[in-house]
Amino acid sequence: MDEVHIHLLTNHLPIIGGFIGLIIFVYGWFSRNIILKQTGLVVFIVAALGGILTFLTGEGAEDAVEDIAVVTRDAIHLHEDAAEMAFYMMQAAAAAALLLLIQYRRAVTNYRWLEYVCLLLMILSAIAMMRTGYLGGLIRHTELVGSN
Repeated sequence: MDEVHIHLLTNHLPIIGGFIGLIIFVYGWFSRNIILKQTGLVVFIVAALGGILTFLTGEGAEDAVEDIAVVTRDAIHLHEDAAEMAFYMMQAAAAAALLLLIQYRRAVTNYRWLEYVCLLLMILSAIAMMRTGYLGGLIRHTELVGSN
């Protein structure tokens, strides 16, 4: 198994896992259920960790497809730029999520501001990850190009 296979196998984890973690966290927020909030944060952190592997294998995947006739350098670089921004945003959100988990564990009562920060970062990174996935799909799925 090479970097291309690993990249293709793991690229859905930060996109789908991050979104699922966000949904669980939001549901826990509105239902005022601390266990659901914690579960959402853990799912999001795991997705962000999976994103590290996806990010690290991106260059190898690029090298494998850049000489294929239907692949354009513009499509690759749009995806690469989006991936870099989304990756760092997701890692920042995961760091905030970890801090919030620590606050929950310590039974600190003044953590509401950190919940807002986490929620905002998780939403932004989920949007950025979905955009990155869409742009990655355009690299080889030329049938999507007309759906802009």
